[in-house]
Order: sequence, then C-alpha cells, then structure tokens
Amino acid sequence: MAALTQKLSSPPASQPDRQKHHRVPYDDQVTLFPVIESNGLLEIPEKNLKAQSRDLSESGIRLELKRNQRPTPIVKVCFNLRGLKPLTVYAKLIWKKGSTFGFQYIVLDDADRNQIKEYVKHARGGISDLGVDDDQSISPKKTYPFYWGNLSG
Repeated sequence: MAALTQKLSSPPASQPDRQKHHRVPYDDQVTLFPVIESNGLLEIPEKNLKAQSRDLSESGIRLELKRNQRPTPIVKVCFNLRGLKPLTVYAKLIWKKGSTFGFQYIVLDDADRNQIKEYVKHARGGISDLGVDDDQSISPKKTYPFYWGNLSG
C-alpha cells in the first residue's frame, strides 16, 4: 500500500509529456469521480466534478475544470463518445497547466479501449496509427485479475 500512497500523494509534472498517440478533438462534458484512499482501501465518493474535454487519444484525455476544482491524482472518468455506449475508465493525473489537466488511462476494459481506438481512427479520417504500441494502458483482465484497485503495479 505504500506504493499506492506514494502515487496518490506525488504531484504531477507541470508540463505535458510527449504524446505517444495522436490527439483528436473531443469537446464534450465529462464526469470525474475522485479515487481516494481510506483506511487502506480505495473508495469512490458520490461527489463528482464536471469537466469539459478538449481532446483525447488512445492513451489519455485532456480536460478543463473550473478554476476552483482540483481532481485527485487518480480518478474514475465517465464519458460518452457521441452515440456509442458510455465509457468508464480509471486515469491518473500526469500534468496540469492552469485549469487544464492531462490524464493517462490506467485501467480500461478491452471493449472501451477498442471504442476509443475506433473513435480516434474515425476522427483522423480512417488513418491507422501504424508503428505505435497499442498496449499503452493497462487491461484489468491482464494486470488486475482479482481487484482493480491494486494500482501499485
């Protein structure tokens, strides 16, 4: 649990990392639920934050929050890719600049991963992203077979 506590308490870098996947515009409302540690367990309170998405990629999403809102280092992100089934992914905060925050997906199922890939491919005009490692985020079936909350891996 010490590794998880360290991840939850370490501040993100102030500058964005280089993108491994191409970003595409995605302008829609997104709901964030903070993931917090309480008595050695991970909890998701009912309190949520509303954010405005700016773009997304196969590995993450860029969101803008109101100035007085601050997300936790790990969040549950809920959004809908226009007409497709709602997505729920877990992401970690990797950078912030003012009221804009960059999140990297850390847990999403294969169906959600494929839905994001298809959305990105369609938004880029059907151009596939050859040569890019498709497994940048972690599939819960492979890495967290018994409990998604084991984020220390």
